[in-house]
Amino acid sequence: MARSQNGYPANDRALVSSRPVLGSDVRLSVRNGPAGDVLLAYGARHHRRVEPISNGRAGLDDWGYAERPIRGSRFSLSNHASGTAIDLNAPRHPLGARGTFTPAQVRTIRAILADDFDGVIRWGGDYRGRKDEMHFEVVGTEAECARVLAKLAGQTHKPGSRDLYPTAHLALPLQGADVVYVQRKIGVKPDGFYGPVTARRLKSWERAHNAKLRRANPHRAPLLLADGVVGVHTWRALGVTPTYKPKGTR
Repeated sequence: MARSQNGYPANDRALVSSRPVLGSDVRLSVRNGPAGDVLLAYGARHHRRVEPISNGRAGLDDWGYAERPIRGSRFSLSNHASGTAIDLNAPRHPLGARGTFTPAQVRTIRAILADDFDGVIRWGGDYRGRKDEMHFEVVGTEAECARVLAKLAGQTHKPGSRDLYPTAHLALPLQGADVVYVQRKIGVKPDGFYGPVTARRLKSWERAHNAKLRRANPHRAPLLLADGVVGVHTWRALGVTPTYKPKGTR
């Protein structure tokens, strides 16, 4: 099987899907699973803390999956070919250009990647040779990406923040399509943001689910805590079997 520069299987569209970047109107085709999830997680932070990303030029400003070699190479496949790279606001940050971000923006990018993502994402602006300041790529394994997602899921929400995981005790990482899935299941307008409205509606859904179980078997204790947290048992009640979860979740 063909592999991209970072070793991920490539040139297989079945391995990727188009998913939203929370807080923006942008959708990106990225790898399914933890590697793609961390890219979407970074995109949401970039949109909020570095510069807004938008669905400009009919969706041509922001790029994800693409079956192609690295620019200037005939043989080495780009990490885009495995869905493990994204380009954000590409026209503002053309390939080879330097200084397309302000010094403050550069500091923020590097701080996000170091503090939140533990080095599993590399920025093209830090390339030793030709710079690619639009470009962000996964350089960690899927297991390393999953550990980063677990850490992000446990971060405490700051009042007024629209962080990717905006509640303090999410039992699984929720982002983009996962949030939309939950919202549709519980009858909330699907906007991809897990906020107070969704949490309140989920509590009501959990209580109703428990009531249904009690009617079916009055002697059976409820399986769910009506706490507005999408934990392992809530995922299963919603029809999803979780594939990974942080330590200490229920």
